Amino acid sequence: MIDRPRVLIVGKSRDICQKYRPVAVEGGLSVHMAEDGNSAFAMAAKEVFDLVVIDLSTGDRGFPGLIERVTQSDPETVVILISDIAGPQRPSDRTVSNEAFECLRAPFNAEELSSAITRGLARRRSAVRARQLTALFDSMAEGVFVVNRESKVLLSNPAGLRMLGINGPVQEGMRIEQALGQQPGLAGAIRRALSQDLSGFVSITEEIDTGVSGAPLLMATITPFRDYRGEDGGIICTLRGVAARTGTEHVKSQFVSMVTHELRAPLAAVEGYLTAYLTGAVGSDPKINRQMLERARLRTHSLLDLVSDLLQYSRLDSRRVERRRELINLADVIVGTMELMKTQDESKELKFRTHMEATLPLIEANRLEMEQLFTNLISNAIKYNVKKGIVEISAEVKEGMAEVRVSDTGIGIDQEDLPCIFDEFFRVSGPKTRYTTGTGLGLSIVKKIVDAHFGTIKVESEVDKGTTFVVRLPLGAGRHEEVDRGGLGGSESETAGVCG
Repeated sequence: MIDRPRVLIVGKSRDICQKYRPVAVEGGLSVHMAEDGNSAFAMAAKEVFDLVVIDLSTGDRGFPGLIERVTQSDPETVVILISDIAGPQRPSDRTVSNEAFECLRAPFNAEELSSAITRGLARRRSAVRARQLTALFDSMAEGVFVVNRESKVLLSNPAGLRMLGINGPVQEGMRIEQALGQQPGLAGAIRRALSQDLSGFVSITEEIDTGVSGAPLLMATITPFRDYRGEDGGIICTLRGVAARTGTEHVKSQFVSMVTHELRAPLAAVEGYLTAYLTGAVGSDPKINRQMLERARLRTHSLLDLVSDLLQYSRLDSRRVERRRELINLADVIVGTMELMKTQDESKELKFRTHMEATLPLIEANRLEMEQLFTNLISNAIKYNVKKGIVEISAEVKEGMAEVRVSDTGIGIDQEDLPCIFDEFFRVSGPKTRYTTGTGLGLSIVKKIVDAHFGTIKVESEVDKGTTFVVRLPLGAGRHEEVDRGGLGGSESETAGVCG
């Protein structure tokens, strides 16, 4: 639909337009007139109209062909009829009436005609928008199924049918068990989602093996939606192809090697400290004994971190993940996490800087996972920074996404290591990282959280100059509320002190 809607008035156009033209000019419409069906047919053959008004009182027998012509040019063209009798009596009039959006009975005034045309143009806009959305929906690379609370399919797209190996059409209103009879795994996942209370923002992610020869595994993300009344409407299931789990033996070997290295050294140290303390091998000096016990405590703390990372990674990597989402203030999460991380180490005297828009739209996400994401990124910025370095965090809306940048002035990453930075158990090795502990799972966890929220993450780094992680996350779906940061310190702040 063009910016200035084009309206064609056919029949007693001079009488009609004399009443309507002042309203049309004020409404910014482009009004065209035709004395009869033949003239209108010729005009409709040359251009597309958003709305056509037809006066049936002229008795023109060419109107059915005219309606067919204008709707062939554009199926969303709206037709309004004007009749001087209570209802169309002639067969041709009844045919025309069946194709009309609205019938207006004469006599009428300018306001009545204006109101009818306004309603018709609103219908036109909705129909054009629906057609555009359908075209976008059908062209998506991801598979999509929309299912209502009664387990009936409302929408499905070609990509989804292709991914699942479904050859026949899935009709609107078909029950999910019938539509996905060949894929009981996906049908079961959708039934489980519908059986839950959908009043909260809940997302279930599950791997689906379609059983189709040569087809990849599918990652199904099932999320509830609300209808126009704000009530639970059902669920939206999106499907994405994921690489099959290959190289299982290599991954197991890598895992065993990592666990052996990460567990053996601290456990041996803890055992040595406790043995020395219990046997009195280092004497009875309370200060020395306390130092040994403190070192044993630090070693056990690193072991607990390892276990926590392994559990978190295992949960995110499982075939079925239930993820409760809500609208959250991203600035609150970032600043709160940063304040907690400042006390991680007292030896580097780092400075923390934040740069955030005064107002940021809410994002729809799992709060605990967002806290985990930025904890891991800020922890990395602290661990690999230099003494009296800087940790800088910025957040803004860019290209319809919330973009957060976490930067440090640390040792940086070699270009050859950058492609592996998000791999499981990968750690940058070298003289500068020799005494830096970690599981090699932190950034893998970050990547999985970002992927689960349909975001992106990239890394920019230069050796001895620092590293920047750029996270982009979708804004709250259909929600553009802005949150004033208020007490968070305005749009820019800097803090310094004991932080690591």
